[in-house]
Amino acid sequence: MIKRFALAIALACLASLSAFAAKNELLSGTLKLVVYSDTGGFSLYRLSPVGKNRYEPLFDDRNYSSTSWFSVLAGGRIFALVPKAGRKPEVLADGSSIRVTFTPTDDFQVVQTFSFADSGEGSSPTLSISTAVENTSGKAGEFAVKALIDTDLGEDNGIHFRTDFQARLSAETSLDPVVNRDSWIASAGKDSSLVFPFASWPVKPERIVIANWERLKTLSWIPSTVEGRSFNTVYSVNDSALLFVWPMANLSPNKTLTVTMTLGDKMPTAKASPSGVRATDAATELTSPGRTRNEVIEGILARIAEIEQNPNSASDTELEQLNALLDKYLSDTGAQ
Repeated sequence: MIKRFALAIALACLASLSAFAAKNELLSGTLKLVVYSDTGGFSLYRLSPVGKNRYEPLFDDRNYSSTSWFSVLAGGRIFALVPKAGRKPEVLADGSSIRVTFTPTDDFQVVQTFSFADSGEGSSPTLSISTAVENTSGKAGEFAVKALIDTDLGEDNGIHFRTDFQARLSAETSLDPVVNRDSWIASAGKDSSLVFPFASWPVKPERIVIANWERLKTLSWIPSTVEGRSFNTVYSVNDSALLFVWPMANLSPNKTLTVTMTLGDKMPTAKASPSGVRATDAATELTSPGRTRNEVIEGILARIAEIEQNPNSASDTELEQLNALLDKYLSDTGAQ
């Protein structure tokens, strides 16, 4: 009897795992998107340079990517877009896109559309995730969207994240895309990167929080932050993640709030101004007050490496300025 009971449990677990493993896929260039049928969860992969048709995850995909999800704020309550009893997401794929419909309550419905977009000639494709929240409550209400992405590429390198203006983000940080001049943020490993070019999104996030994953999955809509706090907690060590929070909108009945996130594996190409000088003065930004000598040197080296990979991303003038600045800081051993 005990053996039969144990076997029944084992078979039930296997059936459950098989159901969760059902997935839909989209391919574009070196990228592959996977959306799981029973959860609506998603993973993004990059074709590995080693092996045949072998893909590597660009963010944590364990347990069918259950540690990354979108959430909706509706009527002061937070609803994670994850499976609920009796409210399984509907997943439809048409070969060029994958659409996932969530109906957490009768007050609103969410349709997420996943598709690949061409980033331009010679560029890698990017994944576009459009999240549309429709107010079905019959009355006006306030709604908002946020996304928690459990990144892991940069954790092994010690430089968890970087932006076009900050070469190293290795501690808890809160960014305001309206105030801060950063235009993208990346988690980079040895062979691949995961990049979020948030400045180009149709609706910019009002807040980007970089912190330990445990601290980002709180019951509050925007978690409290302590600038410079480590990515460690009692339960998770060196475990960083990104939280994107979009502005709240007041929706009349049957109106829709739509936000779109794009992500990929290549750094965006910086554009030069008509005068041939980079639109943002890299030298001034890198030597801004509060930076140590080592931070300035690391920032210069990171920018030079970026230019070497994308020669069209900067003018000759900027490169000359960066090399001169690097020579100055390397020779100035007393600078702090």
